[in-house]
This record gives sequence, C-alpha cells and structure tokens, in this order.
Amino acid sequence: MGLILYWQVFFHKKIDFAQLQIALSQAWAGANYYFLLISVLLMPLNWFLKLYKWLFVMRRYEFLTLWQGAKAILLGLTVSLFTPNRVGEYGGRLLLVKKEHRLIAVYATVVGNFAQWVVLCLFGTLGLLFLVYNKQNFSATNLFWLNMLVCAGFLIFSILLIAYFQHKRLFLLLNKFTFLRKYTEKISNQLATQAKQGDDVHILFFAGLRYIVYTIQYLCFLCFFGLDNSFIHHLACINIIFFIQTGIPVPPATGLLVRANVALWIFSQFNYNNLSELEIQTKVLAATFSLWLLNIFLPALWGYWLLFRYSFNQK
Repeated sequence: MGLILYWQVFFHKKIDFAQLQIALSQAWAGANYYFLLISVLLMPLNWFLKLYKWLFVMRRYEFLTLWQGAKAILLGLTVSLFTPNRVGEYGGRLLLVKKEHRLIAVYATVVGNFAQWVVLCLFGTLGLLFLVYNKQNFSATNLFWLNMLVCAGFLIFSILLIAYFQHKRLFLLLNKFTFLRKYTEKISNQLATQAKQGDDVHILFFAGLRYIVYTIQYLCFLCFFGLDNSFIHHLACINIIFFIQTGIPVPPATGLLVRANVALWIFSQFNYNNLSELEIQTKVLAATFSLWLLNIFLPALWGYWLLFRYSFNQK
C-alpha cells in the first residue's frame, strides 16, 4: 500500500522533491515566517494536551509525574509508528506502568482516543457539509453521495457520542462473558470506586482543545507556504482530511501518504488566485509533510532514544 500511495503522490501527480524544496525556499524568502514560528510553538502544547488526557485518568490509580507520562506517550508513539491505527501505542505506554495498573493504562488510552474520534467525526462531518453547500460544479450523482456521506457522518457522530458517555456500562455487559470477566471486572470495579462524575466531559473538552491546536498548526503551514484562500475554506478542507484519514486503518508512517492523497483531492475542489494546479499541489504537500515532521517524526526520534535507553536498562 505504501508504494501505491507513494506512486499516487509523486508520480501520478508529477510532483518531485525538487519542487517541494523550491516551495520551501520561496516560503523562507517571503514574509510569512511567523506562521512557521506559531506552528513550532504550538507543538509542545499539542503534545501536552495529549499527555494530559492520559494522565488525567491514570492519576486516579497510579501517580505519574509529567516526565514519566511524557516518556510513556513518546514510547507509545514510537512503537505505534508502524502499526495500523496506532495499535502499538497501547503496548508502548505499558512499559512505564506498574503491572497491576496496565489494564487501566489501556483503558485510559482507549478513552482518550475515543474522545478524539468523537471530535474528529463532528468537525469532519461539518467540513463535508460545507463542501456540499459551497461547491456548484458537483454532478447530481456526486452530490447525492456526498449528502449521504454527511448524513452517515452525523449518524456515526451520534452513535460515538452516546457510546462514549455510556462506555462504563459496557463493562457491566462484558462482565457477563466468562472469558472477558478477568479483564473487565477489575476495570469496572476500579471505575466504580475511583472515577468521578464529569470525567468524560473533562476528557472530551481537552480532546477538542487538542484538535483546535492541531488544526491551527495546519492552517499556519498552509499560510506559510503561501496557499491563500479564505479561513473557512481551509478549515473545512482540514476537517475533512483528518476525518477521512482517521477512518483508514494504516500506520502513521503510511498515514502521511494517505493524508497527502486526501489533501490533494480536497484542496483541488477550490480555486486559488494566480496559482497553477501543480503549484497548489506542491504547497499542499509541503504543508502536509511539514505538519507530519513536526508533530510525528521529531517526537518519534526522541521516543526511539527513550526506547533504546529502556531496552539497555532492562538488559
């Protein structure tokens, strides 16, 4: 799949790394460098919000310092880099948690990710709704399917939202299955005694904040590379990109190419003054790759160093 996506981006679209380098040089030569600075400064906030969601649940059961939590998050990112939908994230975080609290660590990760899916689904569907009602050149067939997709998006969001706020009752249901009871009963008992009312709203709120920060970073990169359009157009495109990418079960490393392909199609639906199709595609790719490098690749490098130290200490 990775090779197919790579061909789709760099050969089918006739874009090469030299053009990306030119786009970067032009961006540096312009007066928009402060957009890059904003994106870089928001990176620690983005990861702090991700850390906070996980620690908020974990500290009910095991006290972890910010540094311990940060190491667990980075190890989870590193392990998950080549696993579908970041499944390895769960295993990476367990490395720094006491054995008796590992089930809760998995639960904390699931709840945080669940909250993020709810936010992604809501804003992604709103982005699709904007695309449907602000584009006039869709064929009747495409418009019909886009409307169906919007309806499906709102339906999925409603189901996810209900399931998110009722997920604790799910453990009571799972306790009825003997082969699951040894896992679910312990979590349900701990949640019943130590979880507090309002925790789910608190986590969902910070998931929304993290989504806003990540979106602002993407917007800043688009502006840095000189892709001019209205704020609402950019926002709708970004919401759709995040929504579609989340629904495709690929590792984060391949997810970069998925996001690049989706971004090229979404941004191509709008007109940009004085820019050719190739220039638009190059700027979109440059912004997409920059966001991935800043928020995924650089933290993963730090995570690899932590993983090496952990493996060395264990030996």
